[in-house]
Amino acid sequence: MNSRNRSTRVLPRLAPIATGISMCFAISAHAATIAVTSGSLVESPSNCTILDAVKSINQASLVTGTACAVTTGPFGDNDTALLGSNTFDFQNGLGGKYAGVALVVSKPMTMVGAMDGNGRPLATIRRDPNAAHFGLIATEASLTLQGVTITGGISDASASGGAGGGILAVSPNTNNPITLALVNSAVTGNSAVGNASKASVGGGIAAYDATVLVENTTIGAAGAGNVADIGGGIYAKGAPVYVTASSINSNLTTKSHDGSGYGYGGGIYSTIGAVLTNSTISGNYAYNGGGGVDAPIVNTNFCTLSGNTTRSGRPGGGVLLTGNTGSTSKYAQSIATLMTGNSPGNGVDAKNAGTRFGGDYNSIEHIGGNITIAGNAHSKLMALACGAPSALGNNGGPTQTMALVPATNGCAIDAGPISTDGLSSDQRGALFERRAGRATDIGAFEYQPANDRIFYDGFELP
Repeated sequence: MNSRNRSTRVLPRLAPIATGISMCFAISAHAATIAVTSGSLVESPSNCTILDAVKSINQASLVTGTACAVTTGPFGDNDTALLGSNTFDFQNGLGGKYAGVALVVSKPMTMVGAMDGNGRPLATIRRDPNAAHFGLIATEASLTLQGVTITGGISDASASGGAGGGILAVSPNTNNPITLALVNSAVTGNSAVGNASKASVGGGIAAYDATVLVENTTIGAAGAGNVADIGGGIYAKGAPVYVTASSINSNLTTKSHDGSGYGYGGGIYSTIGAVLTNSTISGNYAYNGGGGVDAPIVNTNFCTLSGNTTRSGRPGGGVLLTGNTGSTSKYAQSIATLMTGNSPGNGVDAKNAGTRFGGDYNSIEHIGGNITIAGNAHSKLMALACGAPSALGNNGGPTQTMALVPATNGCAIDAGPISTDGLSSDQRGALFERRAGRATDIGAFEYQPANDRIFYDGFELP
């Protein structure tokens, strides 16, 4: 598989799609709900396991000899498994078509776990660390995970895997892509392992012709990043990646085991493009390029990209644009994005000379020589040279953010557009308004002093 062959499929102008993501989580009126009763994986008349619930939904009928029951509606086009706050420790994979995968989804479904008061997931699907290598979920149908942590999966090429240590999504029909959606969830500590003849892809998530939607979700964490040869956090071939109000952190790609020298896209790798809104991309590493993101087109809106790295001499510590976007109508762009502290080299770089890049109200540290500034971009594209924000931490909300500190990056405060572009809050959610002063801040975090937590009233003059 030559994963560097780029598809000619072109996205529409990549724009924020927070509304579109939320719509994906609407519950179908024609659907069944099954409650998993415990974290046990042992089938019994007194228990409904996650295996029983998923199998029941796949076959549209209850598994006999278990306590599984439909609590609402008949089986339909998007049934739901309620996971509660249970932890499911898998000791082995199921085998079959997707060798060594713990759960296989063949019909559209939603898995819903409990969440804490900050919107962080309480249900966990994980591989026992002492068990043999296997991935955790494989799906050929649209799948939504809400309030679920996926961790510890290992997809090993030597065991007919090597793609999607946490989740593998594959569209059976490339003309009708399925959707993999994650909301208020986490994908951490998973890996895809290659061998002498095959590079691994998608340590956390591997998607083939499957659109990936991520909202209020953590992909990778300090000490628990996702790892692969290509696309450490997310690998998407043939469909785009959309990320909103999320953290992509501490994922990495390595030199390929097959000697091909891949190692692109530490946080995200896509052959089509990526749209990032109100999100933080930090601490990711790529062996060969695109420490944070590697894609033909990358659009960012109110994002922070900081602390992403590549090997010395390689391009795109923050972002590597790989498409020849010389067209006057289609080009990558950033709005109100803080891109600083990525190394070595440029915060945003391009594979091909003449790649067009535009935007406004940004603070971007170092733009590569292959890039041509596009559109009507003016001095605010990269006029501000702000220092790196604070380290990633829990500053409120379901995901971690990098706080702005007036003493070191005050130039990002109130330096964004007056308009919030429809965003009511920053990355942290409803308690943190997107505009707290005369104008928005640059980046995913809106600085809000404790003595000044007052919503903008609409009468303050810019």
